[in-house]
Amino acid sequence: MCPSRPSVKSYAETLIRGVCAHRKELDRQIAEALDKWSPDRVGYLEWAVVRVALYEMIHVSDVPAAVAMNEAIEVTKRFGADDAPRFVNGVLDRLFHSVTENR
Repeated sequence: MCPSRPSVKSYAETLIRGVCAHRKELDRQIAEALDKWSPDRVGYLEWAVVRVALYEMIHVSDVPAAVAMNEAIEVTKRFGADDAPRFVNGVLDRLFHSVTENR
């Protein structure tokens, strides 16, 4: 296991707690943003990555939405299927517009 800086570990714990606390609301918003997809067709990795990015976009004020989106796409490029980054980008783009319209 790689050692991590305390700040990285703390931020990861904050994300996990936050996503868990807001999971139902995040999942509802993600399901609404799926275009021509049913929620059960979305892979576990893609769903989790979008959940974390959406949480950051809504609840973490010092992370710009573009950074949250870019990081999600990079994680998906590394660990997801070949078409997953494009899918994640599309869903996050719709969520971004939805989030910014409701502010």
